[in-house]
Amino acid sequence: LCSFIVPALVSRGDLTVAISTSGASPALARKIRQTLEQQFGEEYALVLQVLARVRELVSNDDHSPEARQRLFTALVESPLLEYVRQRRMDQVDALLQRMVGPQCTCAALGVTF
Repeated sequence: LCSFIVPALVSRGDLTVAISTSGASPALARKIRQTLEQQFGEEYALVLQVLARVRELVSNDDHSPEARQRLFTALVESPLLEYVRQRRMDQVDALLQRMVGPQCTCAALGVTF
């Protein structure tokens, strides 16, 4: 008998997904959380680190907000996540250099996996 509901959470670094059934079925919320935990692995935390560092890098350049939005949409739609999942840092570096610029590598961003 309370007036608050605690959602089930899936956290992967800066990614947090909350699941709530408004108190109707905590068991279903738990089942959904377990499913999402399998679907969203630790690679999501690593990809978010890469994207955050790229955001810092390009926020100081002369690109328009629209150009930055196109860049991040392209990065999210690229094979970046799969390369990180496979721990293919060489492929991540090649992708970043092609899409962001030759100076953009995991080492330069301070990201390791």
